[in-house]
Amino acid sequence: MNTSTHTHLPPRRRRPSALLAVAAAFSLASAASAATIGLQFLNFGADVGQTNMNHLFPTDSAGVPEFAQVNWNNYVGALGTNAPAQDSSGAATAVTVSWACPNTYRLAADATGTGSPDVNLMNSYLDNNGNANVAITSPYNMFDTAVPVNNNRNWPLVYLTGLGAWMASQGVVAYDLVIYSDGDATSARVGEYWAVDATGTPEALTVGPDVTTHVFISDIQNFTANQVYAGVPLFVQDNALPGMSGLHLAQYGHFPGNYTVLRSLTNHSVLLRTQRSNTRAPINAVQIIPRDTILPATIYGMFDAKVYAGGKARFYPVVGGGAPLTYQWLKNGTPLADGGNVSGATTAKLTLSNVTGSDAAAYSLVVSNPLGVVTSSPAQLTVVTPAANSYAQKVATDSPYAYWRFNETEDTSSGFA
Repeated sequence: MNTSTHTHLPPRRRRPSALLAVAAAFSLASAASAATIGLQFLNFGADVGQTNMNHLFPTDSAGVPEFAQVNWNNYVGALGTNAPAQDSSGAATAVTVSWACPNTYRLAADATGTGSPDVNLMNSYLDNNGNANVAITSPYNMFDTAVPVNNNRNWPLVYLTGLGAWMASQGVVAYDLVIYSDGDATSARVGEYWAVDATGTPEALTVGPDVTTHVFISDIQNFTANQVYAGVPLFVQDNALPGMSGLHLAQYGHFPGNYTVLRSLTNHSVLLRTQRSNTRAPINAVQIIPRDTILPATIYGMFDAKVYAGGKARFYPVVGGGAPLTYQWLKNGTPLADGGNVSGATTAKLTLSNVTGSDAAAYSLVVSNPLGVVTSSPAQLTVVTPAANSYAQKVATDSPYAYWRFNETEDTSSGFA
């Protein structure tokens, strides 16, 4: 068991419930059968003689059921540099871990280490100081608190190296990163998590662009009280719904959770970044999961639509996966271009204004990233022409600020279906 102590430096607006239908797309399939690597960050001081209250012993199995493993690495301290990592078989690996946070903390003050291994895994975490991030420029010292000014606002950070050599030794082509996040409050804390390209030493990093989309994790229930792992899908991000932030979707969109999976990374070294959205963005643990095959991006939320003639159709799918991402919308399989009543043809969001019968078609989105190309299932647009002088025609043509219809007979939500 490795114990390391380091003190060295859509067509119409949809409610969030509309995305519940695609939450099942959060799948953990396709991982390889090779050994995984688990990284636990401890609180409660030192771990001399494996005496830390939340220490995971070699035979303790913990983690999301799909990825539960033994031989977790136990890391102690707010700062750590180039700590070695062993895998779930107990073998040494080429992977090293560096981390920085203002302090470590825990969910339960009375944790004794006599609970389940999963409770011990989720109790302690790298904390966040509750302030907004500051800009990072290269060369970047992840431990420096003065350059840039208030750099500790970017913490916690976790930097992983040696991943290329590890993938080669495992005979795999990519890896997933499982991020566990559960702070010490049930007040819907929300943290933002993503990975960026980074190379060099922790004290002089060359920091590149994002290599994954961002995902928001909301802390609703402490794991020590409710021992259930809940995964947060990658579509919990900014603008998943028109005008809705990832913060609000995570808090109020029925997607609370305590872990997420960043999929199909191929970087030989990578920096995990965080951003507090309201109060904290903790990291309890990280797993590195080998992958036999590379997954392209995932597209969520393509819905059929009916729009009145002269109205506006919007397709608002959400894309998660490796960055950078490029987009191309298709109409009946033919690429669209901006112009006329079409806007957003090469973005994630497509808008068709003043629609007519000629706009009725099947629309799909092609997403490309360095890992591959994926095409969404088609969404059918139906253009409806309301009867002359009907209520529907008045709504469609008069563009009222608000409207009500009493004793409506075609709306199940009114109770008059």
